[in-house]
Amino acid sequence: MKVTHEDQLTLLELQETDLQISRLGHRIQSNPLHEKLRELTGRAGDLHRSVIAQSANLGDRQRKIDDVETEVAKVEQRRLVQQQRLDSGKVGIRDMSAVEHEIKKIVERRDQLELEVLELQEDYEKHEEFLAKTEAAVRALGEDEAKTRDQLAVDLAEPAAELALAEAKATGLRALLPDSVLDEYDHLRGRLGVLVVLRFEEGRLVNAPLELSHAELAALIRAPKDELWEAEDSGYLVVRV
Repeated sequence: MKVTHEDQLTLLELQETDLQISRLGHRIQSNPLHEKLRELTGRAGDLHRSVIAQSANLGDRQRKIDDVETEVAKVEQRRLVQQQRLDSGKVGIRDMSAVEHEIKKIVERRDQLELEVLELQEDYEKHEEFLAKTEAAVRALGEDEAKTRDQLAVDLAEPAAELALAEAKATGLRALLPDSVLDEYDHLRGRLGVLVVLRFEEGRLVNAPLELSHAELAALIRAPKDELWEAEDSGYLVVRV
């Protein structure tokens, strides 16, 4: 491919910038605080769902208490009515024993219901306390999550700023290169990875993942300066500096 030597050097610089972008992106994404945040967010979600479930459970228990207390009130009202009948003297002697027996049964039922209310209230208080602890854990987790986000923002400020500069530089370098060169470069990056342009300096490849054969080396040396040379076996582009 015919490419001016200046454009070849620009392409080499673009790759170096893209490599920097890749390193910075990896540095940003590999920060361990990302994983901590994901863990905290997951735990917060679990606790939030637990709070919702516990709140609904408390609501059910409160309704049960209300129902039993209503029943207590009804039974007590029935006792008062029967006791008033008895106290008024309007109950005949023959029926007095039956009314007294009924009052006794009503009192037993009332006492039983009141004991049930006490047990339900005690159980409610235990669940209410557990809910309060869960809500406190949610608040503590939220504070930890906020601190972690703040620390992550501090940690990423420098690499993020460097990344923005590198991306702006890469955009500027791309604007200097012909579309045909960029198409070939992007195609090779998709096939080979981020390193596709090799630097040839002082008779050797610099920091390259491979070595050229004697035949390739001879062909490279013979190639015109304005040719963006491509290694036939590997597909890498080579820029002579």
